[in-house]
Amino acid sequence: MANDSDETLDNARFYLEFENRYRGSQELIKSRLSVYLPFVIPLKSIYVELRAVDLGCGRGEWLELLKENGFQAEGVDLDDAMVNICREKGLSVEKADAIEYIEKLDDESVVIVSGFHIIEHIPFESVKKLVSNAYRVLKPGGLLILETPNPESLMVSTTEFYLDPTHKRPIPPNLLHFLAEYSGFARVKILRLNEPYKIQSPDEVCLSDVFFGISPDYAVVAQKNASKEQMSIFDRAFDKNYGLARDESVMRYAEKEKQLIAYERERWRWLESEWSVMNSKIDRLNSKIDRLAGEIYQTLESERARAQMLESELKSVYSSKCWQITAPLRVGFDLMLGLKAMIADTPKTLKRKVGCTIMVVSSGFANFVLSHSILRRMAGYVLKRSRRLDAFSRSVISSGLLEHSRGRRADSQLHLPEELSELSSHARDIYRDLKEANERSMR
Repeated sequence: MANDSDETLDNARFYLEFENRYRGSQELIKSRLSVYLPFVIPLKSIYVELRAVDLGCGRGEWLELLKENGFQAEGVDLDDAMVNICREKGLSVEKADAIEYIEKLDDESVVIVSGFHIIEHIPFESVKKLVSNAYRVLKPGGLLILETPNPESLMVSTTEFYLDPTHKRPIPPNLLHFLAEYSGFARVKILRLNEPYKIQSPDEVCLSDVFFGISPDYAVVAQKNASKEQMSIFDRAFDKNYGLARDESVMRYAEKEKQLIAYERERWRWLESEWSVMNSKIDRLNSKIDRLAGEIYQTLESERARAQMLESELKSVYSSKCWQITAPLRVGFDLMLGLKAMIADTPKTLKRKVGCTIMVVSSGFANFVLSHSILRRMAGYVLKRSRRLDAFSRSVISSGLLEHSRGRRADSQLHLPEELSELSSHARDIYRDLKEANERSMR
């Protein structure tokens, strides 16, 4: 007997520790249970005697809440540790079997029968007895409240439910709802409770919500029929929605996915249209680039050919004997033009003397050129090609330095400017020949 007593004590202590760790603190459970107050408070406007029975009362959180709101709450539990905790709080609790206790209650003697996380611990036949007896002992308008783990939640049905070794089997919400209706209750409400987080709107539903966002607990609140006026007092509480059903969550997710698919389809169509437009633009630009590239290539080839031709001609000129032979002429003419520029900036008397000197040198140079037929032809060619030399020759002719003459003439017949009157006869002959050569090149 001593061993049996020790084993019972150990089991009670084990379950109390287990409840404290995994059920949650008493303050947390009490705050969660306040969701049922809108259902039970209207009973105070119908009945003066407000007797309530909580089956499997545990640590007494619901009994405390009922007592604080004016109900005469009685608790029943088989666990010695739980019973002692409730009695230490000053609560009315009896150690007894829940089914046996409710079967002994008088008909229509209580206004509330409740059981929080008890029906999953007993066989389903016992659950049926509990519900049918609750209907019997409740006054008209009285409430049956049963809370249990929600197998709609993937976490509950696969893991959390089996964490408690005393659990028998999960009970689906629709099964418990049907059982309450079958037992005669006038209206039944399913409350899905204690979601891990709040799903604010259908647009925010994601796949993880379908698996992990479903309420881990649910409750059935069933009301015994009463007069229409009395029943209407509870309408507000019964009309409110609590939590999110699994099917509703799935439909929300499916609708959201449908909208996302439609949006992605429209977006894809728009992208295809934009891609087509861009491809057309790219094709046009490529055609334009090809055309411009062809034109540029042709222009470059033409200019390259012209440059090669000019380079070839220039090389032929530079390599010709004419260019090499006339090099002294080009140098001499450049010197003469340079001297002329210098004379333009000198005084008149100095200009006259320098001019005479230049004419003597030029005459000698011209006589040398004219005495050689090849140089004479080259000089004519250079005069035709050089604008500066041609202009210089014309200025000399216009100034009266040279006269049109062929052959030798007497000095009296040659009209010379005053600056050249002192030239020797040999210099005058050179001057005359240079003038004639210039005139012939002009023709």
